Amino acid sequence: MKTKGDTLAYSKLFYFLKDSNKGDRTDTLMYYSKIMTEKFNSENAYLDYFEALCEKYDIKVDFSKYSSIDISSLDKSSKIKAESWLNKC
Repeated sequence: MKTKGDTLAYSKLFYFLKDSNKGDRTDTLMYYSKIMTEKFNSENAYLDYFEALCEKYDIKVDFSKYSSIDISSLDKSSKIKAESWLNKC
């Protein structure tokens, strides 16, 4: 998956990780979704990364209402990371 951009393998990994505990899944989801986004231009992975980042810091994400996503509670470093990611859009 990391070298070929296999979206099926990514999807299987994504759903497997969603069933694991929060502490283990967010960093792993962020790692693989970032690869799929940056190397293979996967739109789903772009949103998966941001959702995992927000989940890591207990921020509610509702993609049907982008304006409701409030990252102001993040520490400075995490907020910069989130804003940088959003600017890639």
